[in-house]
Parts: sequence; C-alpha cells; structure tokens
Amino acid sequence: MPGTSEHDAPPVSDAAGAARLPSRVLDALEPLGGALVVTDTLDRVVWVNAAFAALTGWGPAAVRGRVPTTLSVGPEAAAAVQDGVRGAVAARAPYAIEALHYARDGRQYWVRVEGQPTFAADGTFTGYVALHTETTGQRLAEASAALTTSVGDRLLACASAEAGAAIVAEVRPP
Repeated sequence: MPGTSEHDAPPVSDAAGAARLPSRVLDALEPLGGALVVTDTLDRVVWVNAAFAALTGWGPAAVRGRVPTTLSVGPEAAAAVQDGVRGAVAARAPYAIEALHYARDGRQYWVRVEGQPTFAADGTFTGYVALHTETTGQRLAEASAALTTSVGDRLLACASAEAGAAIVAEVRPP
C-alpha cells in the first residue's frame, strides 16, 4: 500500500539528528512555489511546505521523522529510480528523477524530484532540500499527442491501402 514500507521507521524526535534550519530560511522557502521537503542527515523529513501537503495529502505532522520515499512510493514505482535516489543520498550528491508517486489518498501522479544536499558552514552534511514538481499534465499531453500521431498514421496507411486498391481495380482489366 502506498505510504507504508518495511523500511518505514517510526518518526524520530527533533533531537535525534534533525536538520536545524533558521525560521527565516524556512519562511523564505515557503513562497517559492513547488512542493518542498527538507530532510536531516538520516533522510528523515524535518519540514515540508503547504504545497507539498496539497500535492501529496501528507501534512507536516504526518511526515515529520519519516523517510520521504516511504510516503509516496507504490507498487508500480521503478526500483531503479528508488535505488538511484538512495545512491545519491548515500553519496551526498544532487539527484533529479521523474517517477510515479502516490498521494496519501492513493491517487497516482507523476512528479519530478530534484534534491540538493545541504552542508553547514564547516562542510558538515546536514541533509537535503528537495523540490517536487508535478508532471502528470505534461505526461498526459505527451501520451495524447503520441496516440493521436499513431492513430493518424494508421488511418493514413489504411486510406493509402484503400486508395491503392481502388486504383489497381480501375486499371486492371475486367
């Protein structure tokens, strides 16, 4: 079921390694647009904005302390995508993926997730900030365009075959 996983640990307290971001930073992130997630060094959510809650159905209290992928990954999620994110997080490297996710209510949506590691002034890793941008509409438009092209090509092929048969019938002696 989306939102649960064998890797889903109980929420951790803020004292157990949560990234400490000044409220002025969080206030600056809120209006930027897009669904934002801030995680700590253990990849546990410490903050999400209102856009994240609107997109996913998961509010701040429900996600605090949880690993983000345990909230949105469902049965059709590509293991390679999950492994890629885990690898980037382990290497403290940026990542960008597009994947099928699930809202808390089970609704499927496509999302592009871009994660950037964060570091303290002394270079100590502090977690990630990730931007989630829904791409469902774009994917549907692309699929619709591909289907229209495919149907059009088939109709043209059928029309050409019928026209060719009619010409052959006209020129062939009875």
